[in-house]
Amino acid sequence: GEAENPCEWLMLRTVERLAMGSRAVVSADLDARCIAAAHYLIAVSERRWSRFLGDSVVWIVRAATSPVIVDEATAAILDFAAHGAALTDHWFDPGLRNTGVCLHRQFVAESPVLDLGGVAKGWTADLVADRLVADGATVALADIGGDVRVRSQRPVLVECEAPDQRSQSAIFAVRDAGIAMSGPTRQASHLIDPSSGRPAQARVALVVARRAAAAEVLATAAAVAPLGEAIAFLERVGAAAWL
Repeated sequence: GEAENPCEWLMLRTVERLAMGSRAVVSADLDARCIAAAHYLIAVSERRWSRFLGDSVVWIVRAATSPVIVDEATAAILDFAAHGAALTDHWFDPGLRNTGVCLHRQFVAESPVLDLGGVAKGWTADLVADRLVADGATVALADIGGDVRVRSQRPVLVECEAPDQRSQSAIFAVRDAGIAMSGPTRQASHLIDPSSGRPAQARVALVVARRAAAAEVLATAAAVAPLGEAIAFLERVGAAAWL
């Protein structure tokens, strides 16, 4: 189902649907047709990158016993994920490093543990915000499972759950940024320690970066890495974080 809530004072149209295993919210100062097109883009991403759908590219790569030809969009997100793993010293690990996945002319080696779940949400939020701006939006927001991307000509207030117990929420005023949070909050942690393959003793990490996919990669890594290493790679890329 979906709920539509026009925010008249900002002249925004907001539509929420269930997608990618979570809430997907799209807001922009555009008509219903453009918002529907943005949600269609989210549905395409889910069909392509969900590990739970038997005909998705990720499912096929996980089940393969020989290299697989992938589409350009999948090649791009896998390349981004590989760079994210290297940037964070593999504390972010979607299953590429341990299985020897590589990209070459859109061929991908078989990868039985490939999981693009979180980064696919951030990547898709970026795609949606870019699409809305291309369609003429002056204010565009995409929130997919808590991975948020804002592109706006004026500051937009974004409220997130606070990473610690001292505050109820964190509020950011942003114009062009991505926000993501990872780690145990009120639910059990789903994160795996890449160094051991076991459930991680994770902290909560809230990251603000230029794009939502980058924020997701950095937040996931910062949640499980030793604190000193997390601070080092966050400083290296100039991301703001609350640990």
